[in-house]
Amino acid sequence: MAPPQHPFQAAPQPAYQPSYVPHPQPAAPVGRAHAIGPLSVVLALLLAASVFTQLFAASTVSERADLIGELRLINSVDESTLQRALEVDDKVGRAAALSSLSWVVCGVLWIVWQRRFVRNGSRFGPISPPLGWGTWGWFVPFAGYYLPQAQLANAARCTDPHQLLGKSGIAPPILYVWWVLFGAANMSTLAARLSAGDAATALIEGGFSLGSFHDAIDRLERADQLATLSFWLSAGAALMGAATVLVCTDNQRKLLTALGVKS
Repeated sequence: MAPPQHPFQAAPQPAYQPSYVPHPQPAAPVGRAHAIGPLSVVLALLLAASVFTQLFAASTVSERADLIGELRLINSVDESTLQRALEVDDKVGRAAALSSLSWVVCGVLWIVWQRRFVRNGSRFGPISPPLGWGTWGWFVPFAGYYLPQAQLANAARCTDPHQLLGKSGIAPPILYVWWVLFGAANMSTLAARLSAGDAATALIEGGFSLGSFHDAIDRLERADQLATLSFWLSAGAALMGAATVLVCTDNQRKLLTALGVKS
């Protein structure tokens, strides 16, 4: 017979149970995975190359902003100043066209890479948003700042090799850095367009007061300053995008290889 418990004696504690429950390891998917290794290398190289096109565009727009700032010292635009402005503007146009071309090429390859990456990730569980939004989400106003990126982050979580250690999957932090820079670059571009408005047309046509002239100059200078910032942010986004592609692809390769899945 057990001895009676003293009224001030502490009650026996239950056996210790750990609060941490290991995350279940992912099961090996059936079939071959989509090959994305060579595509990721090509895409990363093109994104790295586009950094230089963005920086070149930033320098030309900055040069035009300096020229516009000089116009504050005069009360009108003479023929020589107008000719110089048109030459700089043509240079900006060529740089902007080159920048846009690089983004289009990289964008097409990015969509193809992301579709394959998400298809591989969906073998380990459902991914939200659905696969189609990783493509069409880029073309929907403002949705392109969230839906494709959220889908990529969820796919990266599903194929994080840390799951093999019993941990929950996480997306690489660099993905979120790219996400922020990409959104900030596009917002700066939109702000530059809104700031410029029709000031350039009014400046060339003339026929307004001195106050309106300086107002147009201020708007154009502010727009080019925002555009310069946008190109700098785009360069950073391109660099972080290249790193994101390589890191996500390598993480997925490690998981698939550990599970014996061929691509």
